[in-house]
Amino acid sequence: MKKLVFAVVLVLLFALVIGCTSQNTIQTTPQTTQTTPQATQATPQMTLSSGIGTSSCTSPYDGTFSGTVEGQGKDIYPSGSTVPYLLDYTLEVTFECADENTAPGNQQSFDLYVTHAKVSNPYFDCTSGCTPPDYARGDADATILAPGDRDTGRVSLLEIFFPDGKSLEVAPLFGGYDAKTIEADQTDQAGLLSASILGLDPHCQTSSACHLETSLCHNCDNYQQEGFSMLLNKIS
Repeated sequence: MKKLVFAVVLVLLFALVIGCTSQNTIQTTPQTTQTTPQATQATPQMTLSSGIGTSSCTSPYDGTFSGTVEGQGKDIYPSGSTVPYLLDYTLEVTFECADENTAPGNQQSFDLYVTHAKVSNPYFDCTSGCTPPDYARGDADATILAPGDRDTGRVSLLEIFFPDGKSLEVAPLFGGYDAKTIEADQTDQAGLLSASILGLDPHCQTSSACHLETSLCHNCDNYQQEGFSMLLNKIS
């Protein structure tokens, strides 16, 4: 009888222990980790430009050249009589590459902006220096072949338009082998005389005022060029 009571008590104690254990079970709540995406903002890139005529190309002629332009010939009166003229002035120009061209046979030429000019003759109203309006418009004023190239069958010229509307033109021309000089091509004298202009005023009121060649000759209405030259040396 005592053994039976003891067994019953043992069973009850065991049941009590199991119940307590089940009630004390620890529940673990999983933690949720939220990742907040970071917004990436693109920083805009700023492109700086030093002017409308600015280009990424370079040429061997970039820089400032200075020298002399000369012309001689005869001014012609309406009567047919003539008087000789001899004109010269100093010209300073600063070139900046506008474009590089490659022709068949790997022949190079360079279109150039004239970013600044200075002419000693007051005819051009640029004795203290001026910026040709073509540069502000992004237009090139010169095309020069690669240094030392004298291919007269290809375009090579300098045509500067000044703020007051006047202009000068030299063609054909070429650059020296070391790109330190630019000069009118005397080997093509006929082409040089027909294409080159010492000075032109498109707003002239009289025929004698239209060209620098006749501007100092009263009542002259025409002229005949007999010689033309230009030699510019790189100074910076």
